[in-house]
Amino acid sequence: MPQIQTGAKIFPNWEMIEKFHNKLWDGEHKIVSYLDSHLSDDWEIYVQPFLNGSRPDVVILNPKIGIMIIEVKEWELEKYFFENEKLYRAFGTLNTPSIDFRKFFIFR
Repeated sequence: MPQIQTGAKIFPNWEMIEKFHNKLWDGEHKIVSYLDSHLSDDWEIYVQPFLNGSRPDVVILNPKIGIMIIEVKEWELEKYFFENEKLYRAFGTLNTPSIDFRKFFIFR
């Protein structure tokens, strides 16, 4: 039975995503699923699109709001902590601005 589209438009469709040669990691799949079920129909979700020579994990686009490129990295939140306004992982400091990192984890 075909799935009825009620929210964002997703490209490629879920059937094609499940057939990817390089399967989505758990974190990628959870973020894409969250976006697909929570964004309104004026959003477009692109999963692993070819973008000028690279393949970001997810790109979301809304013509009225803008675009966001999401690259999912280590996904286990408990492995990270903040100290003196710097973000740390168990094995060293990340060079990622902490504000961007916090935005990513609202999708968890």
